[in-house]
Amino acid sequence: MDSDILRIAINKKFGSLSKGAAAAGMTISNFSKSLKNPSTKFLATLEKLGVNVEKYQKSKLTFERIAVENEYVRLLKEQEKIMDEKDELIKELKNLVNQKDRVIEQYEALIGKKKGGSQK
Repeated sequence: MDSDILRIAINKKFGSLSKGAAAAGMTISNFSKSLKNPSTKFLATLEKLGVNVEKYQKSKLTFERIAVENEYVRLLKEQEKIMDEKDELIKELKNLVNQKDRVIEQYEALIGKKKGGSQK
C-alpha cells in the first residue's frame, strides 16, 4: 500500500492527518508511523472509520485526480482569502477617502471664515 495514497484517503475523509489520528484513537506520532508501514490491522481500522482505501488504490489516474482536486480546493481557499483581504483593503481605502473629504471640508470652512472675516 502506497502511504501517499493512504494520506490522500485520510485527508479526504477527515480533512487532516491529526483528525484521522484522533478518530482512530491514536497519537499523531503512532498514526504517522503506521502510515509509513501500514499493517493489516491499521488498514482494517481505517476501513472501519470509513476511509475507502481500495478506491484510492485502483488506479494511478485516481491518485492524480485526487491530487488535482486537493490542489483545486487549496487554490479556492487561497482565492477566498485574497478576496476577503481585497474587501478589507477597499473598506480601509474608503475610510481614508472619507477622512480626506472631511479634512478638505474643514479646510474649506476655515478658508471661507477667513475670507468672510477679512471682508468685514
